[in-house]
Amino acid sequence: MVDQTQIVELGLQALVEIVGLVDKLKRFRPEAANSAGPPYAILTGGHVTDIIKEVCVAQGVAFNILFDRGRRSGESPTEKEWRLKRIDDVGTKTAGLILPELANKGPRNALAHIDERYLKALLHNPDAPKVQDIAVSHWQAFSFEVKPILIRYYCFHSDTVAIFDERLHPTKLQIEADAVLERFNMQAFRNLGNGSRIPIVVAAQGAEGRAIEKSDEEGGQ
Repeated sequence: MVDQTQIVELGLQALVEIVGLVDKLKRFRPEAANSAGPPYAILTGGHVTDIIKEVCVAQGVAFNILFDRGRRSGESPTEKEWRLKRIDDVGTKTAGLILPELANKGPRNALAHIDERYLKALLHNPDAPKVQDIAVSHWQAFSFEVKPILIRYYCFHSDTVAIFDERLHPTKLQIEADAVLERFNMQAFRNLGNGSRIPIVVAAQGAEGRAIEKSDEEGGQ
């Protein structure tokens, strides 16, 4: 019998990190992002882009440990059996939750194979603008004549991180992370600038028994 408790705890710690990081990200939200714009704001370097990098890393760690059912190169049949058992145990604990952001392998894969994705994008369009580690209030802050190559490009207004063609939504990710932590009795309370908490709506059963997860904010491009 293999006890994977400590492995699961590493995944849960990544969720705790996500909750805290997204709280930090919200503190940098520019005033311009609260309206349709213009004006638009552009934030380069410093804390915001560092937070985005860390959110992406933490999401990848949580996915690998808690949700990844895919094939892995070099994994023995026994290792795969135990990994899938861990994933199934987590699934049982989180039954009834819909977790599209946490279970999204796209951002993790894009960053894990960043050289391959970058080369593919360059071969497809060598003259494409390259935009990396920049946060903006709105997508319209930059105007591109051709499709740009975006790496950890974050838009506050739509709450979207672009990693090549992959998308991640930090606020939704935070809500999902907090909901999973609650199931493990490790809920991380989110204290915002005004001292309030965003309420979590835990999944309810729909007419067909399918879980329904509600968020407090719509994200997307």
